[in-house]
Amino acid sequence: LGLLLVLVFPSLFGPERIEIPDVSNMPTDEAIKELSEAGFIAGEEVEETSEEIPKGSVIRTTPQAGKIRDEGSTVNLFISRGKELTVFTDYTGRNIDQVMDLLSAQNYKSVETTEEFSDEPKGTILSQTPEDGAELLPEETDVVFTVSKGKDLRTVIDLMDYNEKTLNDYAKSLVFNIKIVREYLFESVPLGKFIF
Repeated sequence: LGLLLVLVFPSLFGPERIEIPDVSNMPTDEAIKELSEAGFIAGEEVEETSEEIPKGSVIRTTPQAGKIRDEGSTVNLFISRGKELTVFTDYTGRNIDQVMDLLSAQNYKSVETTEEFSDEPKGTILSQTPEDGAELLPEETDVVFTVSKGKDLRTVIDLMDYNEKTLNDYAKSLVFNIKIVREYLFESVPLGKFIF
């Protein structure tokens, strides 16, 4: 009779055995509530990166969903910390063509360049956004490099027929700094004209 009672009414002699609910994809607090209502105790929370599960939601449990365990058993949760972040490198001082080749395989949202004159060789990266050491998701990041155009070299036109006013206007238009170092008296050249 005792054996029959144990077989027919096992809950009278021990904890009920129940199925672990599937709480994957649920926010952590909702998953803990669901497990509690099902008769389990939420145990350790372990963070892992995940490409699919949003940050703060449950990836899986141990024991797994669907397993039969005693009521009151502990169920551990694996929580998503989101996608794995990439640390952005310092590319300043490097050649833009080489860096573009490196970044082309890393799936950045966009990579753009702006140019400005500098004493650095043409094609040298002068500054960057994001900055060195920034943690980011490449597919969500716009990268901008400021690249050297080299020195601002310009050709000076023949100034022989210019006077002081036209010479100053010319210098301003090209951001030149022109100095008059000496004045000479020539009978064959009108006053104020430049001879060299």
